Amino acid sequence: MTSLRIEGARVVCPASGLDDVTDVTLQGGRIGYVGSGGPACDETVDGRGQLLLPGAICLDTQLSDPGREDNETLAQTLARAAQGGITTVLGHAPGPPAPSDAPGVRELLSRAETLPGARLLMAGHVSVHGEGRALADMGEMQRAGAVAVTDLCQARLSRSILRPAMEYAGSFGLLFVTSPLDVALAGKAIATEGPVSTALGLPASPAEAEVVGAVMAIECARRARTRVHLAGLTTRAALARVRAAQDEGVAVTASCPIAHLLLDESEHLRRRFDPALRLLPPLRAAEDRHALIAAAQEGAVCVSSQHRAWGPVDKDVEFERAAPGGPTLRVALPLLLDEVGAGAAARAMSLLPAQALGLTDRGKITEGARADVVLLSSGEPGVGGTGHEARARRHCALGPMSPRHRVTACFVDGRRVPDFTDGGRTVR
Repeated sequence: MTSLRIEGARVVCPASGLDDVTDVTLQGGRIGYVGSGGPACDETVDGRGQLLLPGAICLDTQLSDPGREDNETLAQTLARAAQGGITTVLGHAPGPPAPSDAPGVRELLSRAETLPGARLLMAGHVSVHGEGRALADMGEMQRAGAVAVTDLCQARLSRSILRPAMEYAGSFGLLFVTSPLDVALAGKAIATEGPVSTALGLPASPAEAEVVGAVMAIECARRARTRVHLAGLTTRAALARVRAAQDEGVAVTASCPIAHLLLDESEHLRRRFDPALRLLPPLRAAEDRHALIAAAQEGAVCVSSQHRAWGPVDKDVEFERAAPGGPTLRVALPLLLDEVGAGAAARAMSLLPAQALGLTDRGKITEGARADVVLLSSGEPGVGGTGHEARARRHCALGPMSPRHRVTACFVDGRRVPDFTDGGRTVR
């Protein structure tokens, strides 16, 4: 059993309240000791001048594999997550052949076990083949290893079967992940209704489309008594409904995408018709963004990468035809750190997502917890390079931003994630 000690880093753990320069010992895949003067170790890592956080957990990561491996393979997804300090991803995939049955879930989890990088948790499809009609066999998927079910990036369930679907998921202890966006009100809009969409002539829907969807999901969760997570929460009004429901004891949590925390709809006026800004939900008003920042600082909302890996055929097109979202796994945590600081970032991307998933041994740096931690340095903002990195910046709404924080080492199950290769090529 190998052991490793990270020495002299600033260790931040919202779960325990620790924020101090100290040592952390990783042993047998767990955190063995926190503090100086620990047991002798096989290896030491110099953490002086760096920040040590619990590994981040992303609750909204779209997998391109299977089906769109030309955009991103599973190996690349897990590698890029770890490069961004994300040690666990809750993965889901759009459309067939995405997992809506036990063999599909089992196959992806089995492949992930052999790959370096972040750990994969699976969210299976709520409906068969993601078509939004017949419910999938959630019990079989749970026995195959799924921890959640979702209707993200697929045909949404009709309102008539949403609550029964939640009850079905809850009977197997599965987290039900859905969008707060009401598709009937949102339609095919690509912007938020208001002065910006009017000035640019963009098809738009009111921000209330999210409020209506959030209220419907909350009330179904209340009746179903099931854990429900709203992924892609972007408006202050919907956030207020979630916080009120939580105060009333409803088992609902929410995450906002990192892009909506850092950008608002005025970005469309600076980068007119930039396909990278084609997002779902669309960018919101500045007041919504400020409310999300405050909620993240207060520990009231999770933050997700909302990672979507698209190829040139999907993003290098006109704004209205562009696929929504972009590649954000490698920048979400560093940029969040820049915006809200270490304590709030660790809470929003580590502790709260672990709690939403019901995982008591992750999202914290305490003795006995899983040894998933990340070291980061800070300095001058970096600049992206060539190859995939340049394409990712072009396709990402946050591409023009250069984070001041940089991941220097990532540890999953107590082992340092190595340099990543995929078929003999370095994963970039």
